[in-house]
Amino acid sequence: MHCIRTISVWCMAIIMFSCVEQGSVGDKGKLKGDNGDIQTEIHSQDEHLTPLMKASGLGDTELVKELLKSGESPFLLDSITGTSPLHFAAQGGSVETAKVLVDAGALINLQAESNSFTPLMVATWYRNPEMIKYLLSLKQINPLKKDNYGRIAADFVPLENREPVDEEIAVIYEEYFKNRQAFIDSKFETNGFVPKNLPEDVNIRIPNGDKGYDFHTPLLVSALRGNKPLFVELLGNGADISLTGEYMKANVAHKAGYQGHADIMKIIVKDPDFYKIANAQGPTNGYTPLHDAIWHGHTRTAKILLDAGVDTSLVAWDGLTPLELAKKYNYSEIIELFPSHESK
Repeated sequence: MHCIRTISVWCMAIIMFSCVEQGSVGDKGKLKGDNGDIQTEIHSQDEHLTPLMKASGLGDTELVKELLKSGESPFLLDSITGTSPLHFAAQGGSVETAKVLVDAGALINLQAESNSFTPLMVATWYRNPEMIKYLLSLKQINPLKKDNYGRIAADFVPLENREPVDEEIAVIYEEYFKNRQAFIDSKFETNGFVPKNLPEDVNIRIPNGDKGYDFHTPLLVSALRGNKPLFVELLGNGADISLTGEYMKANVAHKAGYQGHADIMKIIVKDPDFYKIANAQGPTNGYTPLHDAIWHGHTRTAKILLDAGVDTSLVAWDGLTPLELAKKYNYSEIIELFPSHESK
């Protein structure tokens, strides 16, 4: 079915901002006629947009750079739609502007609150082929994200009554998915996460998708799944235990702690690089590997971490230390693992 394209809040906001820039809207928000008289009173429809959002939509790359340098955040979302500056750049179509935002840390797979659109979906909806190609070239892009109606970005290309630009975009996606699958087939076994080529691909990233281990390394997946033989093999081939996955930024100790894989945690705490991750706090909740083990009542795994000497004083974003977390859930066996002076 050919998608019906309507004028969105984004589009109207950019039109209004353009009018202000060109002087067709007075300083007090009043529309002027050709003779300079005030014809009608209007209300600004872009007040919810930050200067960075407006500049991004207009493709004013130099202004975007200045705004970022002055402290404007690429992470601040529109209060109405939940969209980011990168979403606006994707609509406007300026690849140069998008690159500046991505270099500043913009989240390329962020889904808007209003419709679950990613920047890639926005670029496809507004038929911007060069922006689509740029976004698909990013290693962390997830082309399989779904919107509120279960569609991925490629589904926005109409199946019938295509314009030339639609045909161009269809070819872009066809080539992309063909190359993506060829890469996966050449690098991974049929399960999609065990590398075929060791040791050269021991830390290879699994392409973002819909498998639940987005942009993970094989070691992260083996820790998550409790696959001890694979975990040992990967370590023997030089796997880096300090690498994290998307989107929780969890390391292998977080994975093993959360799932309660005690056998794998025993291996982790003996690794010479364990000190790098022992007390790492996840950016979303502030939980350390010990917090994660306690959270789900994994007594054996928690004991291994405590015996390894991890820091028990770190406070998560909910204000709880590992011991306080154990008390919250009344995990008596875990509480008893802590030194007597801490459990009182």
